[in-house]
Amino acid sequence: MKKFIVLFLLIPVVVWAADTKITGLAEDAAPQTTDLIVTVDDPGGSPVNKKAEIGNLPISTATQTALDAKVNDTGNESIGGVKTFTSDPIVPAEVYGAGWNGSNEVPTKNDVYDKVETLGAGSGDVSGVGDCTSGDCLDGTSDGGTYIRLYDGSTYYMQLGVETSNSNHTLSLPPSPGTTGQLMKSDGDNTTSWTSSLNLAFRDTNPTALGRDSDAAGADDADEDTWEVVGNMTTTTEDGEVSDMWLNSWGGATPGTKYTNYYFDSSDEALYLGITSAGTTTDVAGSEKIKIDVNTANDGEVLINSPDSGYITINHTSIETDFIPIAYANDGATPAADAALVTSTNKALCRAFDGAANEDMKILWRVPDDIDTTAGIKFAVTGYIGSATAPANTEVIAFSLAGVSFGNSDIMSGAVGTAQTSSLTADATYVQYDKLETAFSSAITVTNLTAGETAHLDLIRLATSTDTYAQDFHVAGVVIKYKRLNDASF
Repeated sequence: MKKFIVLFLLIPVVVWAADTKITGLAEDAAPQTTDLIVTVDDPGGSPVNKKAEIGNLPISTATQTALDAKVNDTGNESIGGVKTFTSDPIVPAEVYGAGWNGSNEVPTKNDVYDKVETLGAGSGDVSGVGDCTSGDCLDGTSDGGTYIRLYDGSTYYMQLGVETSNSNHTLSLPPSPGTTGQLMKSDGDNTTSWTSSLNLAFRDTNPTALGRDSDAAGADDADEDTWEVVGNMTTTTEDGEVSDMWLNSWGGATPGTKYTNYYFDSSDEALYLGITSAGTTTDVAGSEKIKIDVNTANDGEVLINSPDSGYITINHTSIETDFIPIAYANDGATPAADAALVTSTNKALCRAFDGAANEDMKILWRVPDDIDTTAGIKFAVTGYIGSATAPANTEVIAFSLAGVSFGNSDIMSGAVGTAQTSSLTADATYVQYDKLETAFSSAITVTNLTAGETAHLDLIRLATSTDTYAQDFHVAGVVIKYKRLNDASF
């Protein structure tokens, strides 16, 4: 059954009770949903007046559509469709924090601004780079990043690229900026460090330094090669390493061909100069090499060898001897006998040193201008068996020598240095008039020994100690042995 709702607002005049108009009733300024109104039930059929609560009144379709277009100011609600705001919506402020993760709520401009301000220049992991053309930025290709570009904030950039790789690699830069002139080197464990250019190491099986001339006519790098320094470790024993090194150049015997011009063989302690096959000491037909051997049996000696000339010996120092006749000597505190000839067909002027007491003589020797004073001097005594009783087997003839050197304005009372001994041990073959010479002594440190000065030498027969030959020994002279410097000036 259809119902017809009579709204008092639409009926201007209705009689309520006896002659009372609705407009004359008291106003209900706050109607409730439970308040009553009059309705006419089935106005088109059998009309009957009834009552109804305001809260139960139906809403028209047009009214409901209009209400659906509005948003409630409280409660959760899902709204579809695009909504365009002509002014900024105001939402609750919330400081950035862990609660933002997974939340779809809208932040305020202020919250976002505050967070951006704390980010500074940027941090965190970069999962990819974009394509930028200006400003300070990082750039890479879209196919995975075969290069990166660091822009200078203007129009130029520095591009870093990698060759095709078969695995992933990590390279860590040094933790400090280094100092002026240092170079960056790989430490072999994915890290790098700074090193002085003087400490630059080329690590390879045969580490090589190569020089190229950009003026070369050829287009290839090899066409510019001019010199090459190569090293090779021939003995790799820990703490027992031995290495060779050589210098190569191009040309020489055949233009465009590499040859070795300098080769040092450490194990042989020899230097090769000239033209040899690259990286070897092998001869090249039509060219020569010189071998300089710096490891010889004699100290201060160098041997130079060429296949055509054999060995040439070059010594920085040479060994010289000076013989000083005993007749030139002055008497000491207990001098030997006066000079006398020892004659047996030939003659020698000698002074006889006693076999029972220590007798001494004073000898003057002009120190050579080219002497190696650091080596000191050595001495030996030359003499003859003047007595009919020769030294018996194992008997010893021994002398000592000490000295001091004086230059201009030096007072001659200076003390001599430490003496050294020169001796001879006899065998059973010695007889009267045999010539004998003692062995050279150890090096004697002559006090203040200086080239060009005068050395005062004390010669003593050690008759009461080392010397065991009881007879006189006739001394003809003393032999002084010393080193000369071959580079002395004249």
